[in-house]
Amino acid sequence: MPSRRPLLLGAGAVCVVAVAALAGLALSGGDDGGGGGSGSADTSPETSEIDVPTDVADLAAFVAGQPPGSTFRFSAGTYAAIEIKPREGDQFVAREEGVVFDGGGTATFAIGGTADDVVLRGLRVTNYASALQQAAIQAVDPEEDDSSPGAQGERWLLEDLEVDTNASVGIFLGSGATLRDSHIHDNGQLGIKAYGGVDLLVEGNEISGNNTAMIDAGFEAGGAKFVATTRLTVRANDVHDNQGPGLWTDFDNLDTLYEDNVVSDNWGAGIFHEISGTATIRNNTVSRNGLGEAESRGDGRWLWGAGILVSTSSDVEVTGNTLDGNANGITAVQQDRGADAPELRNLWVHDNVVGGSGTNGVAQDVDDSSIYLTRDLRFESNQYLAPGPYSFHWNDRPLDFATWQSLGNDLAGTAT
Repeated sequence: MPSRRPLLLGAGAVCVVAVAALAGLALSGGDDGGGGGSGSADTSPETSEIDVPTDVADLAAFVAGQPPGSTFRFSAGTYAAIEIKPREGDQFVAREEGVVFDGGGTATFAIGGTADDVVLRGLRVTNYASALQQAAIQAVDPEEDDSSPGAQGERWLLEDLEVDTNASVGIFLGSGATLRDSHIHDNGQLGIKAYGGVDLLVEGNEISGNNTAMIDAGFEAGGAKFVATTRLTVRANDVHDNQGPGLWTDFDNLDTLYEDNVVSDNWGAGIFHEISGTATIRNNTVSRNGLGEAESRGDGRWLWGAGILVSTSSDVEVTGNTLDGNANGITAVQQDRGADAPELRNLWVHDNVVGGSGTNGVAQDVDDSSIYLTRDLRFESNQYLAPGPYSFHWNDRPLDFATWQSLGNDLAGTAT
């Protein structure tokens, strides 16, 4: 079994601890020279910048021995079997390209814990043996069976990371997290997950090739899955070739925004908003999604495998999106998901362009055809390119475009 002692393979480095107070400098700048300074002492905590030495035998203990809120700077090289629980405000940053935290197939997490305001920047995190639904990077305590919002680290900033080839989940985000400009790929179950967070931002990332373990996508697998979030923004990501849905909000997500994403070639739905509340899905480019799911379901494909799918959710606007070549186009379904689940209601699908994408429209399997008349479900001013003869679904049956319009849908829309 590989050693779990942290090891850096690379050029030597010197431990440098730079503490402003040790240099006799007031962090506030002291007298401003204009006679207006208060002269009061700055009570801000001291912080350190530390160049991690190459020969440290126990990196977790080394980190714990430095002041909370320190910045740990890593030189290029492979750090083996790292497992670190950060303290509040700790930062772990690469001084240069080529910093790799390698779990060796034995370590279960690289960075994990409930501290707030942690920063990770410029690192590659790979080959961690995290358990199902656990992550190589996680804002929860990896040794506690509690991932509830009250047991999460908040406001983590994750930038310029590569997180790949881990056994289960790449990154588990806590409340207030920002994840940007990173590549999360080829993880065993999911690229990204979040549970119960508020004010999350996922922006400018590439999320690809996840669910290499071929876990049932209906359980929890694919590109990214978010549960019970509030004010989640997913913007300008490239999400492709995941073995499951590309982007998935499932259960009690409120005030979700999906915008300017490119979502393509995912096994399941491209963007999937399920059992949740208010959402805006706008200006995304969504192509060739759901083909694997449609093939798997065969004649039972129904309205699954859509480029954009809204299931048993309320107050959703879908606008300005461009879709092409998906198993189905823009679809919505009402199902029985329990007494406390929202209804499919107040859906506004407008000003989208849908090309070559199976069926568009609404379906239900709760034996209640009144949903088509009483739930404010609107398709308006959409453009359909090369639709098939029965590419629309309403009133529990497939329709051609003329019949679709005769029922009040897309009166200003076109099918060419």
